[in-house]
Amino acid sequence: MYELKDNEFYDFINDNCRDIAVDYCILKDEEPYNGEFSHRKALAAAMGKFAEFDLYYDAEQATAVSVSSAELLALPDPTWRTEVKSRKGAATVTYNIRADGGEIPYWQAFMKPPCGEYDTEDFIGVNSALFNAGTEHLVVFRWSTDWAEYFDDGHEWWGTLCVTVYDRILDRYVVITASATD
Repeated sequence: MYELKDNEFYDFINDNCRDIAVDYCILKDEEPYNGEFSHRKALAAAMGKFAEFDLYYDAEQATAVSVSSAELLALPDPTWRTEVKSRKGAATVTYNIRADGGEIPYWQAFMKPPCGEYDTEDFIGVNSALFNAGTEHLVVFRWSTDWAEYFDDGHEWWGTLCVTVYDRILDRYVVITASATD
């Protein structure tokens, strides 16, 4: 398995979303798709990139749950949003997001990093660039985050995300991870 380093998505993300807390890795495998085994192989390859040489990880210890592409790409439920208007007409918007070191949804990892924030249009734009052949044919696994030191910062406070996506049309894998703290 190898990274598609020249993929135009990397240029898109660098030009449009420099301060995100989400890491992306786009991979290709020379072997045919083999379900969860292939996803785990992609996970290990991406973690080798993200963790470099100084962080421990053992992808064999990770556990997976299959989720739909709709669940992965879901936007925040309106009940997560609180809007408070002042007497001057100004509105303050807050989100009731998790901050307990648990696993967080993709939208939260992207839109609500510890510093700064992105809006719905940014989230949709990034995913349109990433999954430019559509989303109906994606195979998605959400993974536990207790198997790699990469996730230690997120376990402290903000949260963690670990997902692998196989695109049957483009015959490639996308690994999406996040872990950060204040």
